[in-house]
Amino acid sequence: MLGQKLIRWRRRSGKIQIVGRKTYAAAALVLASCGGGADEATGVVPAANGIVGKVTMEDGGPPRGEIKDIAISVYGVSDAAEKVSYSPAVKPDGTYQQKVAGGQYGFHPARITVLYNGGEFTFPLEPVGPLWNKNRDAAEGIVQDFVWRVTGPTPYGRSEGLDPGNHTHWYGMSINLRADGWRNDINAAPTAIPVGTKLVFTLKPGGKSIDGRDLETMTFERTYSDQTAFDPDINDIPPAPYELTGKATLPDGTTKPLLLQGPGDYPNYKATVAIVVAKDAILGKLGSPPCTFVIE
Repeated sequence: MLGQKLIRWRRRSGKIQIVGRKTYAAAALVLASCGGGADEATGVVPAANGIVGKVTMEDGGPPRGEIKDIAISVYGVSDAAEKVSYSPAVKPDGTYQQKVAGGQYGFHPARITVLYNGGEFTFPLEPVGPLWNKNRDAAEGIVQDFVWRVTGPTPYGRSEGLDPGNHTHWYGMSINLRADGWRNDINAAPTAIPVGTKLVFTLKPGGKSIDGRDLETMTFERTYSDQTAFDPDINDIPPAPYELTGKATLPDGTTKPLLLQGPGDYPNYKATVAIVVAKDAILGKLGSPPCTFVIE
């Protein structure tokens, strides 16, 4: 605990100096970033040569869903100049503690593995703070928390401006959508989609999200430009099964349903397709197999 004192970090000496009697939140952040101090998520103070932390959801609660494993990997060099590593066990409430040999330590990327709808899926855990992969002295005690973000911007996305159409900017599942340029069911070109047509895609959830949340029906609107520039992909949705439908509103105000073709439907089209949670080898994350569409 900090008590009721202001704490100042002395950069040259690498020591902490007590200079006053007033508590400042910034002092706690300095301590945490330097490896010592209490874990803000748990209130636990790490002992010398100890590591503590917690894995939470974005709302601060413990990991939800059917958790198979949470892998946290610590690496470092001991004071005896030996390479050492640890894999601390994470409790159901998300907390972990690990005693380590004296030395300097950092963390490898952490992962959570979840069982869902008969499949097994692994997600990255976002480390809290910028020092997770930096050398920190175990003698001061080390705090490192992680967050499982099912949706929302990735660190890369936050640094690159959060492009809604770029799947790498978002944690959530992606649905790959494309306007079809040829209908093999009738062996002819589809009805042309006028530039400026509003396309509305509706996703009706078929169950809970992978983290156990109840979901509501979602809609996404896209404006058709042309066949070469149009990219209507839907990104950053909670991983879950969905029923996908679509509707087009033409520039003259008339509406037409979209016909969709999902995996296994070729060469036929239908009004509704099932979107499933799948590992996308191309995207390198959770996605759904490509789905094409035409105007009825």
